[in-house]
Amino acid sequence: MVDVYPIKQTVLEGGPTLMTCVTKGVPLPAISWTFGNGELPPDATIRNFSDQSILKLSKTSKRMEGWYTCRANNEAGDAFANSTLHVLGLF
Repeated sequence: MVDVYPIKQTVLEGGPTLMTCVTKGVPLPAISWTFGNGELPPDATIRNFSDQSILKLSKTSKRMEGWYTCRANNEAGDAFANSTLHVLGLF
């Protein structure tokens, strides 16, 4: 099981953004993140704990807008959940 919070969020450009992924499984699954089915933005940082992972974008920009996927994998298989990020530009 994989849950991502928030599922959808809108943030102001230039500020930080956080997404949390919570997993359950036996054995505990390995957790990974992708952005638009590719690599995360260069300034993204990930903190992994036993049953959750926190993705932080330090200075959110318009180019970071889109889908973020949290994937959990263990012997039982793969599971994933998506979060959508919308970025409001500064005027």
